[in-house]
Amino acid sequence: MGETLIITDGCIGCGKCVGVCIRGHLAVGEDRKVREVESPYPCFRCGHCSSVCPKGAITLRCQDAEPEYVGGCPV
Repeated sequence: MGETLIITDGCIGCGKCVGVCIRGHLAVGEDRKVREVESPYPCFRCGHCSSVCPKGAITLRCQDAEPEYVGGCPV
């Protein structure tokens, strides 16, 4: 079971998440919204991006969990 990174429309494109992404997996697009991008290093879902988002627009959700469940996935 893994986690899915969800970036909602609440994103204001501040780029704080991009700055803390140690894998270079996020970027601010021309539309000023953050998105996942191809990187030589895959995102390992550390949660740094979601922890610094001032709008709570980035969350990690278990792929098999109910939509309202947000948090660490059981191993």
